[in-house]
Amino acid sequence: MEWFGFSCGVVMHDVDTLIEQHLEYVRKLAREIHRKLPERAIFDDLVGYGELGLVEAANKFDPHAGAAFTTFAYYRIRGSIFDGIRKMSWLPPRVRKQVTEDAGADQVAQSAAESGIDPNAEPEALADKFHEVVERLGAVFMVSDLSSDDEDDDSLDPSDTSDPAEPMVNREIHAKVGQALAALPEDHRDLIDLFYFKQKSMTEIAQDLGVHKATVSRLHGKAIAALQQALAAET
Repeated sequence: MEWFGFSCGVVMHDVDTLIEQHLEYVRKLAREIHRKLPERAIFDDLVGYGELGLVEAANKFDPHAGAAFTTFAYYRIRGSIFDGIRKMSWLPPRVRKQVTEDAGADQVAQSAAESGIDPNAEPEALADKFHEVVERLGAVFMVSDLSSDDEDDDSLDPSDTSDPAEPMVNREIHAKVGQALAALPEDHRDLIDLFYFKQKSMTEIAQDLGVHKATVSRLHGKAIAALQQALAAET
């Protein structure tokens, strides 16, 4: 009994230590995300969201699984921050699009890492591998969302000199991705719709579906992989 009590104490101490030792890591990740947001976004709010992810990571971390804690915590800290940001209804569509893309790429990278890819692969590099297909989904969201919101979006710079052909390119991508989406299984389409178009977090989707968040994350990874294949078949 004494050994059992001692073991419990050690586990609790390790969790607290992990949290204390990585508070600055949360601030670092929050700072990177904050740079991409409008000035109205409050940095301390992002840190608070990130700390929730840190606590989750510290409680779920298995030191015997082979991954470094920072790698394991990276996705959960950023995911918690993104969940918080997505509740900010005042975000302009262009910023919301970028947040959705970053959150989606992180989710796929996390799913891939936990499915057998090198657990210590750099999270940023792993996420980059999935950004192209996620950006295409973002383009679909951008076209559908901005088609009605551009006129009222005060975040758009009137001196913007971007390529005037860009809307046409986006609509071509929209058509290609739409065809690829139509070829996906219904559960994959539903998840993509909830996450990328209805702007629900993985936590909210899990609650809606009555499953664990990890289950939603794995399904999301499969949906993106299937979409990659469908898009590759069209090129």
